[in-house]
Amino acid sequence: MQTARRYPKEVRERAVRMVFDHREEYAESVIDLYKTELIRKHGPWKTFADVAFATLEWVDWFNYRRLYETIGNIPRPNGRRSTTLL
Repeated sequence: MQTARRYPKEVRERAVRMVFDHREEYAESVIDLYKTELIRKHGPWKTFADVAFATLEWVDWFNYRRLYETIGNIPRPNGRRSTTLL
């Protein structure tokens, strides 16, 4: 049986920071996409409820129906979602 390798605390902390930095960059790009594709294209909005409902629809599209160019411009197969917003 193989045992897990123990890395020094400094190495572990640096790896964690790298993961969080990557996640932060991804989140920023998703927010920019949301603003461009939904908020700016379909505004001006009359009520907060209009924005909230449109946001839910956009999140559904982003998570389940958007097309992935890398797999032939088809939605990601069910159960194989690597990224979800909510």
